[in-house]
Amino acid sequence: MLDSTIRGNMTVQLYTHLNMETCTWKFDANYDMTTLVDRCGGTVNTNANARSNQFGQRAVTVTVPLYVSYIYAVPPNNWGSIDHRTTLEISFNYDTALSNDRVRTTNDNVDAKINVVRVRLTDAGNLCITIKTQTKFRGTFVLSHPRLPGQQSYLIPPSNLPVKFNLMLEWQQETYDYPMQTWQATSDLSLRDYTGDYTLEMIPCMATRPEFSVDHHNCEPRSPKQFILPIQFNQGNRPPPLVYSLNTDFQLAHGDQMFQADASAVVETTPTHIPDEAFG
Repeated sequence: MLDSTIRGNMTVQLYTHLNMETCTWKFDANYDMTTLVDRCGGTVNTNANARSNQFGQRAVTVTVPLYVSYIYAVPPNNWGSIDHRTTLEISFNYDTALSNDRVRTTNDNVDAKINVVRVRLTDAGNLCITIKTQTKFRGTFVLSHPRLPGQQSYLIPPSNLPVKFNLMLEWQQETYDYPMQTWQATSDLSLRDYTGDYTLEMIPCMATRPEFSVDHHNCEPRSPKQFILPIQFNQGNRPPPLVYSLNTDFQLAHGDQMFQADASAVVETTPTHIPDEAFG
């Protein structure tokens, strides 16, 4: 039955996926994401804000179309087929945290999960740190609160670095039930080495009512909590700009024959000066 001289190599390869005893087909293959999207027509859907996601993770769903044809013989010597189309969904999570197990707090009562999810340089060379937090209390973190005048949340750099950081809230879940929040801290100066222990000082605001309030009227602020974030980041030297010569010669031709000739064989001539008197 699996003789390639009778059925051909492609047919024999197809029947290797058939279990003769159970009469079932089984196909095993490995594909990368680029092949699934570019060649197989798949689509990718990411949902970083899903409440079902674990802290510091991103959920990804890949949808791939599947086409199955049932081919059968039609007497006396024809073939027929029944085509089916369905979709295959593949979902997985991956970790987006750059640092989570080394985060330390100055208080024995750890009130939040802290993850450094991204460290990058801006176009001006300033350090930009993206931090994700999730409270372990019913409430949220705030940049400032009217009932705590003069206090605010901020990122303190190591004592040996002469920089300051501007902390801003990028995104948050609008709930008091252990919400996730994303913060971004940007330095005001560009340095060669940013390595050190950073102190993240956050103002917790405990929920007093079940309703979430953007202006935090339904939560009670507490004294700031400090978290120590060890970060190692060195800025390499930017490569000096280089000027490349195209080594191109431009020549003007006054006829098709000279234009089609080998440019390397064209003899350069020095232009002849014609006095102005020759034109009258």
